Amino acid sequence: MVRLSIQKRIAFFGEGLQRNDSPRPAIELYDTKNDPHQLKNLADDPVHANTRSQLAAILDKWMDETADSVPDNLSKDLFDRETGNRIVKRAADYRGVTPGEDRGAANVNTPGPR
Repeated sequence: MVRLSIQKRIAFFGEGLQRNDSPRPAIELYDTKNDPHQLKNLADDPVHANTRSQLAAILDKWMDETADSVPDNLSKDLFDRETGNRIVKRAADYRGVTPGEDRGAANVNTPGPR
């Protein structure tokens, strides 16, 4: 997530997280001053294309400076987000790669761009 003044950009990778039992879009952009509950996603609105590009560049720079990454084999959810039932029975079936693990993020000591 990246904030710029009153705009906030959220990027999700892979299948996407869920909110209110519905899949989230890959990119979200909100005007937090006029939409504090973040109900209207502006990411695909051409009026906000420049802001979206600016926030994407900041996020990319932060990921580079902090060695963050989006691995191909992310750890799976332990529970079904709609039913709450346990999906994974054994830890060996759950564990994938955590973001940044493949680039050694744990050894990077930088706050990222400011």
